[in-house]
Amino acid sequence: MDVAAGRAGLRGRGALLLVVLGASVAIAWTAVLWGGYSERRELVERSGADVERLAQIAAEQTGGIMNEVKVYLALLDAWLADNADADPRVDPRFVHLVDTLRESARFRIDIRLVSEDDGLFYVPSADLSEPLARVGDREYVRAQKDPSTRGFYISGPVLSRVTGIWGIPVSYPIETRNAGMAIVFAAIELPLLHALYESVRPMPDGAVSLMRSDGVLLTRLPFREDDMGRDLEGDPSWEGRGEGAVLSVSPLDGRSRVIAFKAIPGLPLEVAVGTSLEDVLSPWEASMRARLVALSVATLVLATLGLLLLHEWKALADSSRSIASLNAELERSIALAHAQLGEKELLIRETNHRVKNHLAQIVSLIDLSGNADPVSALKAIKSRILGYALLYEKLSYREGDAEELDLAAYARDLLGALVELTPSPVQVDVSFDAEPIRESVRKCTTLGLVLAELVTNSIKHASSGSGSMALSVSLRSAGEGRVRLDYSDDGPGFDWAAARDASAGKGIGMILIDTMLAQYDGNIQYSKEGGSRFLIVM
Repeated sequence: MDVAAGRAGLRGRGALLLVVLGASVAIAWTAVLWGGYSERRELVERSGADVERLAQIAAEQTGGIMNEVKVYLALLDAWLADNADADPRVDPRFVHLVDTLRESARFRIDIRLVSEDDGLFYVPSADLSEPLARVGDREYVRAQKDPSTRGFYISGPVLSRVTGIWGIPVSYPIETRNAGMAIVFAAIELPLLHALYESVRPMPDGAVSLMRSDGVLLTRLPFREDDMGRDLEGDPSWEGRGEGAVLSVSPLDGRSRVIAFKAIPGLPLEVAVGTSLEDVLSPWEASMRARLVALSVATLVLATLGLLLLHEWKALADSSRSIASLNAELERSIALAHAQLGEKELLIRETNHRVKNHLAQIVSLIDLSGNADPVSALKAIKSRILGYALLYEKLSYREGDAEELDLAAYARDLLGALVELTPSPVQVDVSFDAEPIRESVRKCTTLGLVLAELVTNSIKHASSGSGSMALSVSLRSAGEGRVRLDYSDDGPGFDWAAARDASAGKGIGMILIDTMLAQYDGNIQYSKEGGSRFLIVM
């Protein structure tokens, strides 16, 4: 009877154990899934608040530009009304007024005129006998001939037939028709707005769009020519816009985005800022995958443990060895979990340290820019930050030693990205030759900054504006842990001594290169034979 009672008690304890384990697993899964859902919802809501704030900033900046243009055009029309006998194409007073506006504006403004017979003229015009082009088919001209749209009018984007640059024409009628001129308009070139929107675009795959209130897309980052002037009327994301951020599929790239629209007061314009849902949720998805894997393993371990305990209790009710074995197994699992946690914490500290150092270098680069032209300075800093961005991309997918990278592969990818993203009036042909070299992340960063300076300076100063330009880059080991970089372009060259004279105030380019090389006791040699040629050993 005692044995039977013991067995019955054992079966009861086993059943209770299974119930407890099942309930624990169910609670754990419910907590993880519900917590993950709550985190996802909070991430989307937080990203919505972020894009709303960025849309407000972009709308205020765009409104400031457009209202300033509106004031300029109204001022020019008022001057022409007061000087009805003046020919605005050549009148020195009008030309002086236009030049003054151009110089005092916060941005580049290109004032042009359109005659009653749809001829396009610059201010001032070198030849009054023939216009630069016939623009009667342009929207900004047709709008001034229609009483319903006559007045201050923001046209759809156009590709200039004169400059070859995309822009947004803003036209205004000339009531007095001085010398047969019917319209004065300002061409707002898109690179200006793109530089503005790049500062608020969510990274890495966010988008900023400027639309007219009738749904015509004026410009967008990332920029694609096929999108220019596209009519969004009827699209669900456009029709469903309102106050606050919405989760929608972009009609331009088909990607799910958290998008915030912001109307510009007093103007028929709206700004939209969107961040990719994939960018928002990718850290959460990685975290959830890790949790689910860990929970699955834990569930499997608990199920196995329960079955083993049940079996042991049934077979060896009086043995304590199985309990000791299970305790030892549990202790090893806990020790392994602590070890893995320590490895993850070490990796996080290392990553934070590297990011902090590189952010400090970026701040130093900005300080070196001084009082330089903001647009030029931003473009220069952009090319330098590109090297860090590519470096982190390489580090994200590295294999093997975390402290070393393939310098040749890094330099090749950086060179291609620099040439692709640096605006150039001519085609840039690149020749790259390198042998496999493993170098430290720090030296790769330094060489990347030096290469970025050389490439951006070549494209900025060595191109002639016609034909093409050739760049050549070669990387070789110089022995004793040093690297040799041979770089050349086929431009006209420059005064090497003057460029290296720190008192000349030529910019931060040579200061940056000399500073970088000094960290490795490096040296640089220059020659002007068929272009600019540099030999750098570091």
